[in-house]
Amino acid sequence: MACSTAYAALSTIINENLSENSAIMGEYLISRLNQLKDEYSFIREVRGKGLMIALEFNTSIAVEVKLKALEKGFLIGSVGNNIVRMLPPLIITKEDIDLFISALDDILKEYY
Repeated sequence: MACSTAYAALSTIINENLSENSAIMGEYLISRLNQLKDEYSFIREVRGKGLMIALEFNTSIAVEVKLKALEKGFLIGSVGNNIVRMLPPLIITKEDIDLFISALDDILKEYY
């Protein structure tokens, strides 16, 4: 049973090119986050690979940003007080990312 489940999961990842989508959407998400970094001086760094992405702030607002994102329907994590971590699903689309960036931009405006 466990092998069947693993085979089905890996087959889906391969057959639906989810690794390629992860790389493409990760680059897109990082570029959109870098646009926010250019706008908000309290964003220290955007880093990541594929869809494992972190946003580091100069101030201790990560937990608040995480909670406000949850209120808007987005699940992100925080690491310490100044880093938020994003691990979106492999099937994410540009439209999903644009919705997230819009919500994050609204949240970050409160701290500017």
